[in-house]
Amino acid sequence: MAHNPVGICTAVTTGTSNVKTATAFSHQSDSLRVTALTKGAHIGIGTSGVTATPANYFVAENTTEVINIGKPRSQRVVGVTSAAATTTLTFPEGEGSQFVVGDSVALSVGGNSDYDFSDYIVMSVNNTDPLGGTFSQSIVVNYPSASPYPNTTRDGLPYDAYVRGTFTVGTLALGTGVAYLQQVQVSGDS
Repeated sequence: MAHNPVGICTAVTTGTSNVKTATAFSHQSDSLRVTALTKGAHIGIGTSGVTATPANYFVAENTTEVINIGKPRSQRVVGVTSAAATTTLTFPEGEGSQFVVGDSVALSVGGNSDYDFSDYIVMSVNNTDPLGGTFSQSIVVNYPSASPYPNTTRDGLPYDAYVRGTFTVGTLALGTGVAYLQQVQVSGDS
């Protein structure tokens, strides 16, 4: 089996209480390679609120496992609307949303990082009324964005903008150790 690394490798010090990765991963592959050194660890994968428990996948001491984390999702954004406690991201006309309520997402706007954010939760998925001349979907994210940048309307975003799923990893070990986490593409026999 061959692995192609995707993104960066992250080391997490594990312990007898739940430890989470400091920052969220940008979901770019369907597999997460986990190496547990010194102590075995339970691995919980989810949004920023993830908590590893003994019910989660266990990686034995000084071993490596590849865990399927599901298909990565990303989608082009054509409009951003700010509000005091939320941000609405509008997708191109005729496209549905790949994201559902409860997903964790990051926005990346090439050419203007003032719009960027990471690891915020999708609160709702909305359809635009086609009687208004457009038919598109949008998602509302719990990112408070009223002050950092002005509102843009549909197709008003003059940059390449994409929203991508994110995830966080929680670990629970039998003692102090280190877990190395790396998204990988897997080829060949497993």
